[in-house]
Amino acid sequence: MKKAISSEKEFVRNLVGSLEMKMETKADTQATSNSLESRVEALENTIAEQTIPRHLQSRMESMEKNLDIVQTLSDGLEDRIESVERKLDSVETNSGGIENRMDSVESGVSSLILASGRKVSFSVQYRPPSGTDATRLKKQRIIRFNHVFYNDGSGYNETTGIFKMPVSGVYQFIFFVEGWQLKDDFICQAAIVALYVDGSSAGTAAVADPRHKTQHMQAGNAYINYFRKGQKVLVATASTCDEYIIFGYRTTFNGVLLY
Repeated sequence: MKKAISSEKEFVRNLVGSLEMKMETKADTQATSNSLESRVEALENTIAEQTIPRHLQSRMESMEKNLDIVQTLSDGLEDRIESVERKLDSVETNSGGIENRMDSVESGVSSLILASGRKVSFSVQYRPPSGTDATRLKKQRIIRFNHVFYNDGSGYNETTGIFKMPVSGVYQFIFFVEGWQLKDDFICQAAIVALYVDGSSAGTAAVADPRHKTQHMQAGNAYINYFRKGQKVLVATASTCDEYIIFGYRTTFNGVLLY
């Protein structure tokens, strides 16, 4: 009986010892685990610091801020780009009209450039023989404007009274005549002159018609048309009367190449 009790006590002591050893082992293991975790965290921190140094981390943070700014600006740029695209669409819509206007402007500039190299103009005056103020001229007689104010292009001939086109183009001609009624019984009191082109009337005349003795009367007219190089223009008395009195100085003839 005593042996059996002793045996059981021995068994219990052995069991308790075994449990205590297991608990000690577990505690050691737990401590070791905690120590390992601490070491792992330290290693991770060390690796992180070695992988990305602090000065690089600062630069990365600065870059991240700049990226945020760029993102903000990009939104505004997108809005501006969309606005420009809308304006371009509007320009393309109106480009047809703009092209037509540009063509017209270019044509006008070309005409001006062309005309600038062909300067033609003249201004002349009729002056009666010395000692007189007026001249009697028969019908269809060329008025020889014998005093030249200006003759750019040398188209006007003061000897013949004829203007010859130096170049082809559109010309404007302006002429004036002054009439003077010498006496009451003069057959044709009006002074009538007309513009002639290549010997034929251009259908443009000036009629100065004094109504009483010694009255002066002035009249004028203008003519624009296209002329070819070499064509001739002059001012002559009409065919209405056999004779006319043409007063000098205010009887003039002018012409200019427009384009």
